[in-house]
Amino acid sequence: MQELGEIATPILLTSTLSVPRVADAVIDYMLALPANERVRSINPVVAETNDGWLNDIRSRPISSADVGAAIRSARGGPVEEGAVGAGTGTVAFGFKGGIGTASQRVPEASGGYTVGVLVQTNFGGVLTINGTPVGQELGRYYLRNQIEPDAAARPGNDADGSVIIEVGTDAPVDARTSNGCPRGRCSGWRAPRGRIERQRRLRDRVLDGERHRRRWSPDRHAARQR
Repeated sequence: MQELGEIATPILLTSTLSVPRVADAVIDYMLALPANERVRSINPVVAETNDGWLNDIRSRPISSADVGAAIRSARGGPVEEGAVGAGTGTVAFGFKGGIGTASQRVPEASGGYTVGVLVQTNFGGVLTINGTPVGQELGRYYLRNQIEPDAAARPGNDADGSVIIEVGTDAPVDARTSNGCPRGRCSGWRAPRGRIERQRRLRDRVLDGERHRRRWSPDRHAARQR
């Protein structure tokens, strides 16, 4: 994606050991699309987290039919959240994790653009809400085994893990200028060993230079940063 600056397939999320099967299924789906009869190069985009604590990851149950059904059922509107899809077997801070979303729309005077984020959690650490160490109070937190030697092993005792963060926007940015947003300057948040798997555009086409100049200005950019 960094080389081409574009995404040519649907983006699929799955568990670590299912990546090859999912990628193969995406390639089959793309090759079967009308007008793709002469396509000879496809770069599938598949993101993963290792959900082996709760999921029977070695069974690799995902089939080509599952992938096809997921793509065909994709739709606009609210996104399913919680223990769904690839988030079914994931954890967060020692508790059940899953899929979560957030979005923000800037004022119309600054373009009215939307930034949408989808997150798949799968990491430990210490759950803190509004400054309250919830994880510590409930006995699920990083380094608990060292502080309480008799404590039973739990997924929250480890800060290790990963996270998938997908950022989509209709703002007039291209593949190069959009890279800075998911690296922390937009979110201001980083998870342990967090990995940004990709950033996608909500638009069907990359803005060409002329359209980009018409819709983008330093004043508008400065207004969005306030």
